[in-house]
Amino acid sequence: MLRSRADLAWLLPPALVTPPPHDPIVEAEARSVIGLADVARARHLDRKPDMRAALRLLELAVLAEAARRDLAAGITVSDDDVRARLAAKPGRYDEFLLSHIFVAVGEGRGGITRTEEEAKRKVLELRRRIATGEDFANVARTESDDAATAEAAGELSSMFGRYMADEFFPFARMLKQDEVSQPIRGKLGYHLIRLEQRIPATAETARFLITQDIREERMPDRIAAAIREAKP
Repeated sequence: MLRSRADLAWLLPPALVTPPPHDPIVEAEARSVIGLADVARARHLDRKPDMRAALRLLELAVLAEAARRDLAAGITVSDDDVRARLAAKPGRYDEFLLSHIFVAVGEGRGGITRTEEEAKRKVLELRRRIATGEDFANVARTESDDAATAEAAGELSSMFGRYMADEFFPFARMLKQDEVSQPIRGKLGYHLIRLEQRIPATAETARFLITQDIREERMPDRIAAAIREAKP
């Protein structure tokens, strides 16, 4: 029903959304949407039952988001909370720079297809070559089935442990500088990961992410309590 992709966020109060950067094209598209809305009101389309129901749903969504933001803002995360979370979740808030080599199960680079066993043998052979002195970057360029990162010698964008895939994080956080992991089975095949750099989190650098995590964890109970209190 909603065909417009125009961003109307710049019309909303800063308390509800972060103001987007000024963009004349986006603002022109938004004004076109507003103009069409005026046409709908002039033709009394907003009085039709289906439109009234849709407007009510939009109102509920906006109010729910406002309530969620208000409840989240009321959750206080102390310095002790931050320090405790850092101790309880080692590596989760550290920043990792990794490189990887991917060996696909099924179709890989160049149209080569491998079975589970063939892929496992391949990744073990690649790790053996690296362990005996071959350069990881060169092996990644020539052998990795991830064509996009192979061109960059297997280098991945830096990431916090918090955002790392569950199958990789336990291995990554145990690696030493320049160490290569044992083969890791992912959803599509096997990976070797190498730790290029790890930047340990501090209470200061991790505060924002820890606050997000703690708020997400506490929100369900806070929402449930607020709903109970709001009932007559």
